[in-house]
Amino acid sequence: MTTNSITSWFQRLARRDHSQYLPVTNNDTVVNRLPGGFPNEDIGIEEGRSKSNQWWPKIQDSMVNGSRWINYIIIKVFIITTLIVVRSISILFNVMYFKDHYPRPRSASSPTNYDPIDKANKFVRELEDQLLPDLLNVDPSIRLPPFYQGSYSQALYMATQRGKFLFVYLSTLQNENGSSIFNKIITNGEFIKMIKNTPNVIIWGGCVTDLEAYQVANSLNVTKFPFLGLLCLTRTTTMSPQGPVKTPARISLVLKIQGNLRDQTDIESLIRNKFTKRIEKYESELSLIRNELSDKFMSQVLLKQQDLKYQQSLAQDRLKKKEKEFQKLKKKYLRYKADTFLKLKNNTCASNGDTARVAIKMSDGSRQTVFFPSHFKVEDVFLYVELLSHGLLDEDTHNSIDLVMSDEEAQQIFKDFKMRYEFKLKSSVPPFADLSHQMSDVISSVNSIYPSGLLLMEE
Repeated sequence: MTTNSITSWFQRLARRDHSQYLPVTNNDTVVNRLPGGFPNEDIGIEEGRSKSNQWWPKIQDSMVNGSRWINYIIIKVFIITTLIVVRSISILFNVMYFKDHYPRPRSASSPTNYDPIDKANKFVRELEDQLLPDLLNVDPSIRLPPFYQGSYSQALYMATQRGKFLFVYLSTLQNENGSSIFNKIITNGEFIKMIKNTPNVIIWGGCVTDLEAYQVANSLNVTKFPFLGLLCLTRTTTMSPQGPVKTPARISLVLKIQGNLRDQTDIESLIRNKFTKRIEKYESELSLIRNELSDKFMSQVLLKQQDLKYQQSLAQDRLKKKEKEFQKLKKKYLRYKADTFLKLKNNTCASNGDTARVAIKMSDGSRQTVFFPSHFKVEDVFLYVELLSHGLLDEDTHNSIDLVMSDEEAQQIFKDFKMRYEFKLKSSVPPFADLSHQMSDVISSVNSIYPSGLLLMEE
């Protein structure tokens, strides 16, 4: 019986109509209302009924509240306690009897970053420390196969994207015994020779106490350990109205050995009949898949190269367009500034206030002496040289320029324009300071040109 059914039962019990159990008297209501009847008896009956109607709803409310308290205090608490106890017993049972089937949790001191090379090296070291010493006592020439130095995801990528055979060895280490796959196949000279001499063959190994190896075991439906499986790309041919069609290649488990081996098993024959023949069976189809993957990779490389060249061409076109717009705006800017600096060339500002006498030796050997107002910036000196080199400070050239532009229009047109100078102005006095780094400085704050100085133009 559930909690809701118990609660509803209490509520029905509390709300049951008890009016049929009222005491029966010989004085009927109709009789008492006849002429000559006694009104006192009728009043007594009505008073008794009104009293019963007053205390009975209180009893009903008390029973309903009591059923609610029983539901919350006793029944629900009992159910919650039972669930907690059952769940605790289940967890304890799994930890005690199935702890080997769960991966070891990483300790808090272990690094959060996962290095697949370190994990692979750790697995090889565990094989060497726990299993290999017993075999070396019997045969010192025993060696381990060249395990892949990386994670299973990386090894699987090599098998799927490069068309390689992938051996997967899964072990529990502590449960290995004398008849295991490890000391009969993994360390066998024929098996190691097959892996080293056969191209496009790699082997990856892991312990199921590690999370990644445990997930690999689940994905391959491994039921016994140790386990040795062979994976490769496979595909089938199906018939269609257009002819035979091959299905897309997918990774498949084509061979597996799990659990212990019989003592009388011929290992060399097992390796030749199972692994070698299985590799030879799938090698022809895998070679075609490998060529297709190579062609696909080369086509992707060509596409990327073409896209890169196209993007470079677009970038060059954008740069050319941007440079063309810059030169056009630069020409307008120089024509706009020419009127201001034409007076400096004619030395008309020499007697007007505080000035700096600057001699400029041009790159062609000519020399110009200009009086710059001290409140001008160093960039104005560069601008003067730029105008002079373009011949815009000649009277005839300046008069022939038909450019009418107000200051408001100029600020709107040149608000995002930044002048670029392709020459340098250096002081003739050591340490031959380059004024290109002092564009925003006021002339009066530069000792090399104020109150006088000599600048050398270098292109």
